[in-house]
Amino acid sequence: MSKTAASLCCLTLAVLLASCPGGGRPKPVEIVWNEDSCAECRMAVSDKQFGCEYVSPDGICSAFDDIGCLVVWARNGNLPEGGAAYVRDFESQEWIDAGKAHYMFANELPTPMRYGISAHASREAAEKSAQEWKGVVWDWNALVAEWKP
Repeated sequence: MSKTAASLCCLTLAVLLASCPGGGRPKPVEIVWNEDSCAECRMAVSDKQFGCEYVSPDGICSAFDDIGCLVVWARNGNLPEGGAAYVRDFESQEWIDAGKAHYMFANELPTPMRYGISAHASREAAEKSAQEWKGVVWDWNALVAEWKP
C-alpha cells in the first residue's frame, strides 16, 4: 500500500470514528430555541426552563417544549433502549439526565403546555419548589407512573 493510500485510509477511519456516538449514552443536543418543534405537540420549543429532549442511539434529537410532552411520549413507548432523555434544570437551565432529575408537579406552575412539571438537579431544590408552588416531588419513574395530564 502506498503512503498516500495509507494516509487516506487513516483519514477515513478518523472521520468515521469521530462521527460515531462514542459507544456511551448519547449526549444532549442543543435545541434551536423558537425554531425546533415539539415532537409531541408540534409547538415551538421556546422556554429554556422547560425544554427537554430525547436523543436516539444514532444521535437524532426529538425536542419537547414541556416536560409533560416528554412524559406522554415516553408512555407511548417512544424512548427506545440506548438513547437518552434530558431535561433542563429549572434554576440553572443546564441539561440533566432525565432519569437522575427530581421533578416537581404543581397545577399552578405555568409551563408551556400547562402540564405544571419542573425538573431539578437536586431533591432539595425540587422540595423547595414544591413548598413554593404547593406541589409534589417525584423521580422519573414515579412521574411517568403517577402523573395525570
